[in-house]
Amino acid sequence: MLNVGGGCNASGDFPRIRRRAGWLVAVDPSPRVPADRAADEHHQLTLEDFSVEHPDRFDVVFAVFVMGHVPARSR
Repeated sequence: MLNVGGGCNASGDFPRIRRRAGWLVAVDPSPRVPADRAADEHHQLTLEDFSVEHPDRFDVVFAVFVMGHVPARSR
């Protein structure tokens, strides 16, 4: 399972997701991404850069409080 924007989890912990995820990966360009205690794996990258190396790796992707950071032309 991929958490897009897992830099600091300002929205809080995700205990229900964590219980169901066999492996939780956080990706965020923030230098705070390694501090995401819920994640098993951390990547300090944009989603675009991360996806180049992992095109088919995830069945479930979620993002909380992230769309405000996406440029309007990309939505």
